[in-house]
Amino acid sequence: MTNGLDRHVVVGPPATLAAFATWAPTRAHAGVPRRGAPRFEPVSSSVAFHHPALTPAAGLVSDAAARCGIELIAADAINAADATNAADATDLTNAAGAADTHTPVLAGWNGAWSVEAITAAILSEPLDWSASLDAVRDSGVDWLIDLSPNPIAANLSRAHLSGTGIRVASPIPNAGVSEVLTPGAEPAAAVDYRRFAPSLRRLPDGSVVADTRLTRLTGQSPFVLAGMTPTTVDAAIVAAAANAGHWAELAGGGQVTEEILAERLRELGELLDDGVSVHFNTLFLDPYLWNLQLGTTGALFNEIRNGAPIRGVTVSAGIPELDDAVALIDRLRSLGVETVTFKPGTIDGIAKVIDIANAVAPTPLVAHIEGGLAGGHHSWEDLDQLLLATYARLRRADNLVVCVGGGIGTPDAACSYLDGSWAIRYGRPPMPLDGILVGTAAMATAEATTSPQVKALLVQTPGHDGWIAAGTAAGAMASGRSQLGADLHEINNAASRAGRLLDEVAGDADAVAERREEIIEAISHTAKPYFGDVADMTYGAVLARFAELCAIGRNGRYEDRTWLDSSWRRRFIALAQRAEARLAVLDHGDIDTLFAVDASVDDPAAAIAALAERVEDLHTTLLHPADVSHFVTVCRQAGKPVPFVPVIDADVRRWWRSDSLWQSHDDRYDADGVVIIAGPAAVAGITAADEPVAALLERFERLTVDRLLAAGLPVGAATTRRGQGSP
Repeated sequence: MTNGLDRHVVVGPPATLAAFATWAPTRAHAGVPRRGAPRFEPVSSSVAFHHPALTPAAGLVSDAAARCGIELIAADAINAADATNAADATDLTNAAGAADTHTPVLAGWNGAWSVEAITAAILSEPLDWSASLDAVRDSGVDWLIDLSPNPIAANLSRAHLSGTGIRVASPIPNAGVSEVLTPGAEPAAAVDYRRFAPSLRRLPDGSVVADTRLTRLTGQSPFVLAGMTPTTVDAAIVAAAANAGHWAELAGGGQVTEEILAERLRELGELLDDGVSVHFNTLFLDPYLWNLQLGTTGALFNEIRNGAPIRGVTVSAGIPELDDAVALIDRLRSLGVETVTFKPGTIDGIAKVIDIANAVAPTPLVAHIEGGLAGGHHSWEDLDQLLLATYARLRRADNLVVCVGGGIGTPDAACSYLDGSWAIRYGRPPMPLDGILVGTAAMATAEATTSPQVKALLVQTPGHDGWIAAGTAAGAMASGRSQLGADLHEINNAASRAGRLLDEVAGDADAVAERREEIIEAISHTAKPYFGDVADMTYGAVLARFAELCAIGRNGRYEDRTWLDSSWRRRFIALAQRAEARLAVLDHGDIDTLFAVDASVDDPAAAIAALAERVEDLHTTLLHPADVSHFVTVCRQAGKPVPFVPVIDADVRRWWRSDSLWQSHDDRYDADGVVIIAGPAAVAGITAADEPVAALLERFERLTVDRLLAAGLPVGAATTRRGQGSP
């Protein structure tokens, strides 16, 4: 028996049911923990309804009814209102109102049913309640009233008919109030999902655009360039999308210091057109970044106060507690931030966002719901199942604008979510969404600083439609783990294979020691190789190797001249000064250093040569055991993680995974050796490299407009995208 999309009743002998409950979990998605085994709830019933073992009972009931003179009266006989044979039916019809075209008794009964057929439907025939409700929906009724002694049927029906406009009621009291019988009570209003459907507007320039609650709230298109590290860490791609009229998010994951954040916002100001601003995506569950940007340090607050071009803030990777979220919204809005967004990926997370929306109503709030097929860090939640479970509650929060993403890589897929047609295959009415998150599809765009070789690989990658079990690969895609142990989607290349090897041994010192050579070999083919056994290296060799791996700056805007990052320069100086001290002739007192200022190592090769002139045995003396430990300590210092693995120990995965994404944006690294965190499904939508990001997003909207036009939607006039009705 099917009671709903995710509610089924299995009937049979107790031993068979027990065997089924044992077998079913083995058929769940292997290696996909959040989408695992079904839950079983025993049903307390004296009779095993809807089981063929009860088939003989239908004949017995039919015979007993005949002996008692019981017969069924067809609807057409009742509607004829024969005064002699259908007086009771006439009374009921009159009670409903003579002008009412929806007769509330025996509606649709055509006389084909018999006592035996009805009895069989109750006792021995399978039942699909959802299909029965679909027939009710299609009959054009306005009300469904459950007169049974409990409201179970009403609750099941209300869930399935949500969004159709049909109101479901039961006289059974809830908290002492019956919505049918209590004076003054009223059944809850039915929400018709059609009111959330996109429409079309013609702007003054003649262009026809899609109109949704998101476009009316922001004045931007319904397609969002989502915040993602490393793609939208850079200003150029974000500015290009925003200048073209799209919601574009600067990824806070790459704004790791106050100086970098300030410089990035200055660059954005240079690139953005007058009056255009962007959204800032911050990571709640990263304590360092959260405190830096919106917590104790609050650097983003200061930047906004000083005029940074930030129109909205998106909180991803976790949802703050209700009071904290409300306080954050109040503070941001007091600074002129127009939209605050939360990004849930579970049913519980969505419920928290709904609570936040209700707490701040009527202030608009935005939800970016992300399914488990997203690139990079991901949940195991299916986007469709998340929406089916929560859509009705989301739409009851009238100030909540709902966008979705995670696995949406083509205009066709995006349009199905925007117009709601995605839900039809589940037997539900269309469930339209207000906006679409575009992430993976933008990784190879012209403005993305993704390296040419990685862009080429993205174009060549066919993607994967289904789930990829944790720690495995499926074709060109894989699911590994980050340095935090969180699940991570990525392209299946040498880097991914090395990562999965490290997942097998992470935290286990004995396993790491046993597979040490295998680990070193695997990571040697990636952008983060093993530094080398420093215990067997001279002081000069350590300095030369460090410079080889870290002195790779190109005098870029966010680089420290020769050094890619200033913290790498400081570490090199620390190692050089330790060599000076260890190899000095003096055995006590102060030692004058060659490296008193940062500029002294602008040319690391010259610095090493100068040190060799002062210390004759720089290239012949092996590191002191204490300095082997000191080397690891220096590598652990605050700042940008070192671009190599300094030691093969129980933390080897953290060493290798930390800060391992920027290399996919550096043309010096082969595409096979870098981590590329594309979404497994959406990557298939990348069919060409270097398409302008504005053209990509426009292509998504154009298909939506074309589909709506083909469906016969009228085109209304508008002077602007913003504020054409409620958000």
